[in-house]
Amino acid sequence: MALSSLIFLIAAVYVYAALIKPSYAEILELASMRAGRQESVRNFSELNKQFQDILNKYKNIGELKEKISVFMPSEMDLSYAINQIIGVARLNNIEIQSFSLKPMAIKPEKSFVKGRGILRIELKMSGAYENLKSFLKNTETNFLIADVVNFKIDVQTNNPNLTITATIDTYYQTN
Repeated sequence: MALSSLIFLIAAVYVYAALIKPSYAEILELASMRAGRQESVRNFSELNKQFQDILNKYKNIGELKEKISVFMPSEMDLSYAINQIIGVARLNNIEIQSFSLKPMAIKPEKSFVKGRGILRIELKMSGAYENLKSFLKNTETNFLIADVVNFKIDVQTNNPNLTITATIDTYYQTN
């Protein structure tokens, strides 16, 4: 029995020395590689999340730019400006008799808007006093940013409506 125990002990030492000990070193190396790769995956996941956050911010900036372009178009858009003014006139029962457009000099800006262009609209129109008053108020609170720069009221003796000549500046962004 002592001999079989000795043979069993020698076999166990041989199995440990020949098979388990080299495999254990390999297992430690693989565990170290696994820990390194898990750290890399965590780093890449964190970087990916930060990248997605940055992309979402820039996406939101694009949406913000679109929203701003409703109020201040990104380029001179004559038809948009005229449609806004004519729409406000129709809403207030004002008859536009004539209009003219005049692009003004571009004013450079030191903000996120690169420059600001002005489109000057000269209008001659007629309507009742309350309607003209509403037209002026609605023009300044309309979607399109606009300022009534000048206006002149003419009263005609044979006509109950007033005739007004107005100068309105609308704005747009320049590239």
